[in-house]
Amino acid sequence: MSLNTASRASGHGGWSHATPPVTAQAGYRADIDGLRALAVAAVVIFHAAGWLLPGGYVGVDIFFVISGFLIGGIIDREIGNGSFGFARFYARRARRILPALFVVIVSACVAGLLLLSARELREMSVEAAAALLGISNFKFWLRNDYFAGAAPLVPLLMTWSLGVEEQFYMLFPGLLLLVRRRSARIKMLTVATVTLLSLILSIVLTRTAPWAAFYLLPTRAWEMGAGALLAIWLVEKGEDRLPGPRLQDLTGLAGLAAIVIALFAFDEKTPFPGFAALLPVGGTVALIAARHGVVNRVLFASRPLVAIGLLSYSWYLWHWPMMAFARNASDTAPGDRVMLTIAALSLGVAWLSWRFVERRFRYAAVSSTVTLRRFGAGLSLFAALSLALFVAKGVPGRLSPTAQQADRMAKLASGDCQQSFGIVSLREDEHCMPKKGPAPIIAVMGDSHANALGFGLRGVAARNGYRLWEVQKSACFPLLGVTTAQERQPFHSRQCTQFLDTATTRLLREPSLSVVVLAGAWPAVDDQRFNLVENHQVGRHVDAATALRIGLPAMIERFQRAGKRVILVGDVPSFGHFHPLRHAFNVAIPARSLLYDIVDPAPFSGDRIALDRLDHRFDASRAYIRALAVRQKTGFVDIAAQFCDAQSCQHARNGVPMFVDVSHLSFMGSMALDWSEALPAAATNKEKIGG
Repeated sequence: MSLNTASRASGHGGWSHATPPVTAQAGYRADIDGLRALAVAAVVIFHAAGWLLPGGYVGVDIFFVISGFLIGGIIDREIGNGSFGFARFYARRARRILPALFVVIVSACVAGLLLLSARELREMSVEAAAALLGISNFKFWLRNDYFAGAAPLVPLLMTWSLGVEEQFYMLFPGLLLLVRRRSARIKMLTVATVTLLSLILSIVLTRTAPWAAFYLLPTRAWEMGAGALLAIWLVEKGEDRLPGPRLQDLTGLAGLAAIVIALFAFDEKTPFPGFAALLPVGGTVALIAARHGVVNRVLFASRPLVAIGLLSYSWYLWHWPMMAFARNASDTAPGDRVMLTIAALSLGVAWLSWRFVERRFRYAAVSSTVTLRRFGAGLSLFAALSLALFVAKGVPGRLSPTAQQADRMAKLASGDCQQSFGIVSLREDEHCMPKKGPAPIIAVMGDSHANALGFGLRGVAARNGYRLWEVQKSACFPLLGVTTAQERQPFHSRQCTQFLDTATTRLLREPSLSVVVLAGAWPAVDDQRFNLVENHQVGRHVDAATALRIGLPAMIERFQRAGKRVILVGDVPSFGHFHPLRHAFNVAIPARSLLYDIVDPAPFSGDRIALDRLDHRFDASRAYIRALAVRQKTGFVDIAAQFCDAQSCQHARNGVPMFVDVSHLSFMGSMALDWSEALPAAATNKEKIGG
């Protein structure tokens, strides 16, 4: 799963509809509950079987608009009549949002104790605390890294949009209070200006900093602002200023059409939010404005949609953790039938949550001060309990020795010398590029796959009188004159080029450098992410076959001309959708093993996997690398051959994974590699992996 896909599969699961069923005019609107139903159903279907509704993630944008319209109107009306109070406002918010959220987070932590590894539970405990504090969108924005493809497995990822919404309502009342003594025109102009600035920022950052645009308030505020602006206009002008019935019919139909187009025309490759979000946001504004139109009266005010809309907050809160735990308990990915069943089950759980949690607390006759005090104590308690799991390091003692060892492999998934996205300098500290001592240097250069080699290669180097230098950057292939693009990292092409220029210059001027190891997640030959580098600028587009043919020999020759020995590394076998580390936990954790037998489409046991379950798109690249090593007279380490025979590939040893995901070596896998053929003087005395 690509980074972009991962973000859509999880990030758009966020919710923002924790709002009371009243409008700016304080009258209940059944059609808005029906609109909520459309939004929540779109998101749930997208998460369960994305191909059915590839743009279903826009449901969260629908809810941002609804939230802005309802709550913005309430704030404006109460400020206007002098009844607004912060304590009263936030007490209402707490009663609406927190009870169900508390139950979901506690339930997720209990499920985590039964189903998750220590590392997974420790990470979830931080996410739980961030959700309770209303800052989980920051947590998931900062979590944006090379391994963000794991996002669909994160049980509390859906809380990011609750954070966005609550941050908005920490600021929006103050904005309206600032202009409360001004004219209606000035007030609307102020809100419109802030909304427009947020939209412009969203458009710009969607191209230049897409993760920030996706998760943070400044680029999302305009969606709530659009709803609030409509509400304020209705408060000031009255509903008699809305278009007549015929025009409302057309407006509602146009709004519904805009949303439907977004639901089916958008997908994970659509740059979002930015310009694209105008379609669902504009469509939602149109539908809210057309309250008497035929679409609202006949469709959205219908009893089935209204009933689902009433459950929408709880349905959203429950469906994502249930799906995430199911995905964790699967070696590959649960099938559509399993996920749609979970979607239906989560609707049943949502009804229970609505009936016995939401309704019980929402209209409790308790003063605002007492409400805030009680919920503040609850927040403190549950946040403390969440962090206790973090302090306890995920309670590893509850796991079997095999599961604990597998968890240690996960913690050592990558070394600390790899530079992440956005960084172009080298890690020249003593650990990554040791300067002390007369010993010659072996440098391993490449991306995260090269980084994973460092564990084993460090030991080989030390035992044979070498110093190991690690020169690595995320998703940056060691190619000369060629660079690669990343969907959600718009500046990566140029940054990778700068990093490689710096790295090769630094290595070539080092007289002690003896051997250069070039390794990477060599792409499938039809990969389209590559560009030539011409005059130090990103140039014309080429496919991966051309990129490898041009860039790799050039990099080899550059080092060989300087008298350096080059070793090419053939990449690891690619396990496709099979996840060796998850499989280890699925077998070793009893409760997870029970769930595994239910949700996985093809459960199995053992330390080897048949070749026909692997991803063979990369075979041609491996063959090219092998042939190039012969032609360029370099050393060659064939990792896949060390793990695989003619029938199967080894993914674990005695239940402990040799890989931490579909393609990255674990500590054990890295340590088990045999370098003796490429470095005859550096035999490791380790048995062959497949032997």
